[in-house]
Amino acid sequence: MGAFTPQQEGMLKEFYRNVGDQPLKSEDGFYEPIYSHGSAVDEPIDRMQRRIEFDADQSLQFFSGFRGSGKTTELLRLKARLEQKGYLVVMANALDYINPSAPIDITDLLLVLAGAFGDQIKDKVGTDMLRESYWSRFRNFVTKTEVKLQEGSLSLPLVDLDIKAELKDNPSFRQQVQKALAPHLAALKRETFRYFDESLHRIRAHSQGQLSQIVLIFDSLEQLRGSLSNEQAVIQSVEALFSNHLDTLRVPGLHLIYTVPPWLKFQLRSLTVPVEILPSVQQWNNDPHRSPYPPGNEALHRVLERRAPTGAFEILFGSAPHDASMRLVQHCGGHIRDLLRLVRECVVRARVLPLSEAVVTSAIEHVRSDLLPLATEDALWLDRISRNRHPVHEKPEDGGRLARFLDTHLVLYLKTNGEEWYDLHPLVRPEVERIVQWQAAESSAANKS
Repeated sequence: MGAFTPQQEGMLKEFYRNVGDQPLKSEDGFYEPIYSHGSAVDEPIDRMQRRIEFDADQSLQFFSGFRGSGKTTELLRLKARLEQKGYLVVMANALDYINPSAPIDITDLLLVLAGAFGDQIKDKVGTDMLRESYWSRFRNFVTKTEVKLQEGSLSLPLVDLDIKAELKDNPSFRQQVQKALAPHLAALKRETFRYFDESLHRIRAHSQGQLSQIVLIFDSLEQLRGSLSNEQAVIQSVEALFSNHLDTLRVPGLHLIYTVPPWLKFQLRSLTVPVEILPSVQQWNNDPHRSPYPPGNEALHRVLERRAPTGAFEILFGSAPHDASMRLVQHCGGHIRDLLRLVRECVVRARVLPLSEAVVTSAIEHVRSDLLPLATEDALWLDRISRNRHPVHEKPEDGGRLARFLDTHLVLYLKTNGEEWYDLHPLVRPEVERIVQWQAAESSAANKS
């Protein structure tokens, strides 16, 4: 470390911890409403809240955001708002039940949705109210229905937590369950909906009329992405799930919000369910020169100001702090996670205060290096996106490639006054330009020869 005073070292440690990547609640002092800047009439969660309030007693919505967009933070804000209005809101993490690297089936989703709801209600309201867990009920369903495999009966663990763990972590067991339940989907749906109906009735009776509206937020389902070896299989399974089973995804008497992969909106244009996607925070306008968009940059800058220890912002960034800190803002691509990572890299490289220009440059180059290298074919496609501000699909596999580019922030999804457009992350633009120029020079030399 540099020659820091104990006070400076303590301040750096506090700042580093403050810029950690974790969901925030709206009442947290760090929270900055980055999606309500500029000309925005409302925020995504405003629209989601109104749909829930305007529907009588049930609704279905999809919500999404790219890594680091603050999706879970926004859902926590929505949860707090609804609870203030007397709704019972349960929020479950899909990754506690589903392996994000494996294809998903409607039977999987029915099981884990009901299981997660029961688990959360047990923790939130009480152990005895629902009388039995969904896992126990599912075990009884399998026995009663005589669900069988070709090679014998489907055997379930006797402990509820073991069923949950096996579904998530044992691919062979999950495939056996899918295969065994496929002929019994209608019966499974009836049994699952019956469980929800009885549970909702007991919850309302337990509250003595105080809880009439109940919301389930099934978070982290958007992280279904597969690996390079099975990416297309996972994408196709998600497409089939949400295009073929919308009626099964609706639960009577329950307001349901599923977080879904952001590429679902682009792959399934015929979706009839509202899909809200958190875009990147706009930092420039959709014009050839990318003229600056001050409201977005200023909102992101306030994120840093809120995270700095009290009275420390000028000490960290100097007497003219706006230049150094705004340089970090301008390289984040409108993603909170990327901005916070840039700052953390500055803090661990710091040897003197305020942060030097060399430290800021080093942090930017380090984060840039994680997005590289780019294959020539990818760079040429990214260049077309940069010029057209739209991901023109030329091949079927481009859908999976776009999903990966959006997920890793190489490509940004933006929205201006309702208009959707795309652009490249500022950190990768120079490399894309370099590869395109090199490719043009190679082609020119080949033609001359």
